Amino acid sequence: MNFQVFVDLINRLTGTKVFEQDDGSTQQRAYVIANTIKHWGQSIKRSEHHDDDTVPMWLSNDGFVSREASLSYADLAALLGEVAVVAHDLMDPFARGARA
Repeated sequence: MNFQVFVDLINRLTGTKVFEQDDGSTQQRAYVIANTIKHWGQSIKRSEHHDDDTVPMWLSNDGFVSREASLSYADLAALLGEVAVVAHDLMDPFARGARA
């Protein structure tokens, strides 16, 4: 899943922000981790990474971790559930009315 594309699309379609910068929300932390992965190669080329940074993200017992953010497995599961509902509603606009 490319969470950044989803967020950018929703921001564009609704004219509202999914999260505010540095608000600490699940959405913001997922976006930060995804962006870290996306731009990791550029960071290495520009020597912007720390010498002990060998990977952009790693798994812990609790969830996903990067230099800038962490996201628990439970938070990711809930976030993916929300994304799935929105994606389904975009694909089938009548489904949203049926749930209400």
